[in-house]
Amino acid sequence: MIPTNHNPYSTWGSTSSSGSSIYGALPYPNSPPPSNPLPNLATFHITAFDPTILNSQVVGTSNGQVYYTISTDAQMAGYTVVKRVDGQGVALVEWQRHARVEVRGAVQKQDTKDWLKISRDQSYRMMTVRGTQYKWVPENQYINLYSRSSTPQFYGRISRGEGSVVLEVTGDAMQNGLLDAIVTAAVILQCGSNID
Repeated sequence: MIPTNHNPYSTWGSTSSSGSSIYGALPYPNSPPPSNPLPNLATFHITAFDPTILNSQVVGTSNGQVYYTISTDAQMAGYTVVKRVDGQGVALVEWQRHARVEVRGAVQKQDTKDWLKISRDQSYRMMTVRGTQYKWVPENQYINLYSRSSTPQFYGRISRGEGSVVLEVTGDAMQNGLLDAIVTAAVILQCGSNID
């Protein structure tokens, strides 16, 4: 059982010389890299932490364009807003005893522990967007996003970069309108706050 004050995804990727799991409470992965080549991925960096990921920007690698801003305003303490560069709010996270999340048009307001629900065996987190279920699965240095089906489809992954969190997303994920939810999930999984 995961301690109630620990987010197993928040410490993943940290540098350590010990042989312990880099996924916190999750088991150390032994899976080999995927044998199938990955599809073309659009790469984004969550960067410009001020001082954390809860105040940052999402920038495209190919053009350096800012796509999202993530802000936790001191005047609205306890709320993190994810906005597109045009100023449109796409997600809101309420940091309460039980954190809550809403992604406009994709995820109705609910507890983060329900939206990013840990599996019974604690090996992945389930995420539902517009009624479709996906799985965030730690594998090697990534947290990979797959469809939750008998033949899982790869949609993207989160990793740690130099001073940033890296999001790599498939064209299918973007066409299916998953980018807002992926950005929001990455912020929640990497912020270090208790989400359970």
